[in-house]
Amino acid sequence: MSSHDLAGPPEGARGPAATVRLEGRQATVEFDGRHCVIRYPFSGRWSVLRALNGRPIPLSALARVILTPPAERSGWGFLRLVPRPGADAVSEVLGAQPPDSVDPYLIRFHRRELAQARRVHGLLTEAIGRLSPPSVGGRLPLSVPSPPRRLRAVHSTVEFDGRVIRLTGGAHHGADGSARVVPLCALDGVSYIHRHPELGPLLRLHLPGAGPSFADPLHDPDTLVLNALREAENVLFAASLLEALSVSASSPVMLRMDHAGQGQDEFTAHAELDGQRVGTVLARTPAGAPHIREIAQLHVAPSTGISRVRGVEDALLKAVLRWAYGSGAEYLTVARDDGRPGRGDLYRRHGFGRTVSRAPGESVPCLALRPYAAHRADVLSVLGDVSPRRGRRKTAGCGTWALGFFVFFALVLIGGAYQLTEGPRVAGLPVGFLAMALLITVLVWPLVRAALRARELTQATDAPGVIREDPRPPVLYLRSFRDDETARKPTRIGSFATEEESVATAMTGIGPFIGLDQEIQVLGAAKAKVADEDWRDAVTTLLSRCQLAVMRCGAGDSLYWELEQSVLLLRPEQLVILIPRDRKLYEGFRQRAAGILPHALPPLPAATSGRRPLVAAIRFSDGWLPRLIPLRLPFLLRFFSLESCLAFRLLPELREFHYRRSVFWQRRVLFFLFVTAGVYLLLGRGLPLMEALTNMMDAGDDVRREWDKITPVPTLPNVGEGP
Repeated sequence: MSSHDLAGPPEGARGPAATVRLEGRQATVEFDGRHCVIRYPFSGRWSVLRALNGRPIPLSALARVILTPPAERSGWGFLRLVPRPGADAVSEVLGAQPPDSVDPYLIRFHRRELAQARRVHGLLTEAIGRLSPPSVGGRLPLSVPSPPRRLRAVHSTVEFDGRVIRLTGGAHHGADGSARVVPLCALDGVSYIHRHPELGPLLRLHLPGAGPSFADPLHDPDTLVLNALREAENVLFAASLLEALSVSASSPVMLRMDHAGQGQDEFTAHAELDGQRVGTVLARTPAGAPHIREIAQLHVAPSTGISRVRGVEDALLKAVLRWAYGSGAEYLTVARDDGRPGRGDLYRRHGFGRTVSRAPGESVPCLALRPYAAHRADVLSVLGDVSPRRGRRKTAGCGTWALGFFVFFALVLIGGAYQLTEGPRVAGLPVGFLAMALLITVLVWPLVRAALRARELTQATDAPGVIREDPRPPVLYLRSFRDDETARKPTRIGSFATEEESVATAMTGIGPFIGLDQEIQVLGAAKAKVADEDWRDAVTTLLSRCQLAVMRCGAGDSLYWELEQSVLLLRPEQLVILIPRDRKLYEGFRQRAAGILPHALPPLPAATSGRRPLVAAIRFSDGWLPRLIPLRLPFLLRFFSLESCLAFRLLPELREFHYRRSVFWQRRVLFFLFVTAGVYLLLGRGLPLMEALTNMMDAGDDVRREWDKITPVPTLPNVGEGP
């Protein structure tokens, strides 16, 4: 260790003080009289210590310094810098006693450096004691170095732009199925758990009026399960939230609540600046809509300076947001848009979107407050349980497995009896065996596939069960029941996959794919039973809570009614229409939809015709402007299945929805494993068995020939000859 002179500069000198340095085992601290710099030369790539390496720490951010002498046996001591409460957001995230491996204020030194550690401790303690009380009492938070604006968690993603937190994926969806938006000013705080016993680090948002946390953090809409390998990003992101909260709390605007008007139905708050009233906000609960809170008036005094108007508006809107969250509202809207310059920017800054109001063609700012998880019970209340017919399908599946194995071994025995392993070879394999393997594949694979589908149908889960297990909002499948027979046919020759099953495979990555039916007949959408007199209420509830609705073109008054409700309850990007290859059916649907949609659906080009049951899809943009998406692949890839076509053509158009790609590739991996097992069974068991049978037949022929040599065959006289 290299030590420096600790006497400091001579009295009256104006140059900087001499730097004092203490080298520890994993960290080195330097002190120049005004700042401390801690360096971590041996920190890992994703460690939080590496992100904080070389960050200057002013003395005003430190409360005290603790020196722990080395123990007699270990020989290691500790020098800990204790930050002042509220001075460092990173320290608040890690907690009062963080693990030694991530403590950015801990220096571990050997007993040989004890003298230098005592000198550093004395200098720091003396310098902190010389600070004036106002400097120590003021809040001077350390800036968070390069915090990430986007963080990938388990099954979800969170973004923070300085004012609004946006959560997508997993359990983090709004009441209307869209991405959840949480204004920063509405938070009570943020807590970070460095190590969960089962799931790793957790980040929890505390909101007014929030209920108790869920038992499973993966199903908790206010909790993020973070990636344990991204330690630095997790801590810095949580620290940036705390830092922004501290800045928001230090606003000079004072809020005065009108307790006479404060309650569930009405709320009034006044903003004061320098002792004078500069703004007022009035919010209320509209008649007949107890789940909505409405901003009736937000006024800022004209005498307020232009530079202060934004701060006053933010403070008033913050008060309304906290009241709306605390009162259990689902939505916060604006009664009327007063058109004041910058007022629309105020609502956009705090995460408000645009929603259709009661007046046709008019839209007002709106913010969904409650998550979808708070309304999952409403979805389950309109869905009835459906049980598959397990007995018959289980018996059919076991019988198909037995028949498949019987056919396999029967063909192997026939191949061995006819000595198919002899003769010409290709790549070391007999041509006769290859022909027999092809025959086995053609006959046995459909039986195996049928057995697997029977097993899947036996274990199929209905829609209520899927919604209970999956925290994501559902994807609703709307179709005409008279088209079920067509949609449940195999999509191509040699395949058991139906059109509905292909759509379900593609859409399950977005959310649980559900539909209405009386029983589970085929694989595809998870079914739920609804009474005939309640199906309209059920569809309305599902449309208001789903994140995406997929409609198949068809005919029927019920389907057109569902299209009308979709236009009223969904945003344009939440509706997808699938077009079958029946042009006549689509033209009829297109004519009826012209009276429902603001814009007519596009005609189907001649080039979109093909052999697949679905040839195109329609998506909508702002104003319900339709756009046709052909479901076609290049010529060399046309042998791909329908679900592959949907995954490569339609899903890229749904990029605003959080998609789990593992759901689509899971079936491909299983198919590859089955093919590998089949090849191993043919080459590893079938070929040796056929060769053994051929050798047995050859051995039998050799024995017969040898017997004929040693045993003379008696000759019989002709019938016509005499004795």
